[in-house]
Amino acid sequence: MKPQKARITFRSKLEASPVKIVWDGAIATIGVGEGRLIPLVIIDGSDRPDIEELIRIHQYLPSGDVESQWIQLKGGEGKICLRLRFKRPVELVAILEFDIIGQGGLIDQIVTAKAIYLQAGREGDRLATTTDSPRMSVEVPDTGFYNEWNRMLMKWTEKGFRQRGLNRQDAKSATREFIEKWRSFGRFRMKGPQVE
Repeated sequence: MKPQKARITFRSKLEASPVKIVWDGAIATIGVGEGRLIPLVIIDGSDRPDIEELIRIHQYLPSGDVESQWIQLKGGEGKICLRLRFKRPVELVAILEFDIIGQGGLIDQIVTAKAIYLQAGREGDRLATTTDSPRMSVEVPDTGFYNEWNRMLMKWTEKGFRQRGLNRQDAKSATREFIEKWRSFGRFRMKGPQVE
């Protein structure tokens, strides 16, 4: 299923604009997601205090309802967005925009892990310096996007290698090798103590 072109009604211009991602990484913990590596994005909450507040109160309340959808915004060639529509405990929409060439591995891990962590912060924040900051996990179930994503990842990764000077054949080979190695890294799982 191709990412849907965004024909969505937003309550404000702010909701219709992608939230700025200031850092990305991944976390693997034994108690969450069966120990698999789950991507984390630190988003700039200075323009979206509503998202900051949602993440903050999520620590004290049970998980709410959220719908996720992969979309492309008008004029977003080479980019893909994850639209998150929160229904409870606060109603809001957040759009995370990713550059496929620069962040293809991150997108792939979100698609594979079927989840993402959100953390609010500011420019310059890193996970290592904000370990005590509140964050929330959001499920991103497969909505039939996986096959289309594979096609997009191949196309844009190859394009990135071509931009770096590789010829078509070498770029195809480098693309296959990169994706294979990236996905083997992404299959990492934390394991708890062995019980005998």
